[in-house]
Amino acid sequence: MTTSDSDAAGHEPTHTWTCNPSLEELYHYIDGLLGEPQRTQFSSHLQLCTGCDDVVHFHLGLKSMLGSCREDMPPEVRRRLLDSITKLF
Repeated sequence: MTTSDSDAAGHEPTHTWTCNPSLEELYHYIDGLLGEPQRTQFSSHLQLCTGCDDVVHFHLGLKSMLGSCREDMPPEVRRRLLDSITKLF
């Protein structure tokens, strides 16, 4: 589904962003690396799509958690954890 389709409440969004962005696109958004048009479109999409909003919040929490234990985690454990997470999405 794209946000140009009507949602369950019948809203007609004016932007077009496809659900299920790649992990790379998601982290570019979270890290503030998307260009302005894409960032605005994705932010607008998040206001209408609770599924994508939940995914963003999950990854924000995950990033925060991993960032706080980065120095304590052995590199091999960190790599395996990130590989497992990547496979989920």
